[in-house]
Amino acid sequence: MFKSLSTSLIMRGVLAVIAGIIAIAWPGVTILALVILFAVYAFMNAGLEGRGRSAAGARGRSSAACC
Repeated sequence: MFKSLSTSLIMRGVLAVIAGIIAIAWPGVTILALVILFAVYAFMNAGLEGRGRSAAGARGRSSAACC
């Protein structure tokens, strides 16, 4: 996408600064967005974990991380 790694790093830095300014300008919206992102992550993680456990149970193995 970018011609060099340094250009990519500069663009990421600029975008991070812009995101920081927006977070300071609208803290309520930022917190709401973070809560929504965390909720999506938690539900997806729970679903994938349950799916993994049921698949392991169907194979007769335990999916618990045990030595």
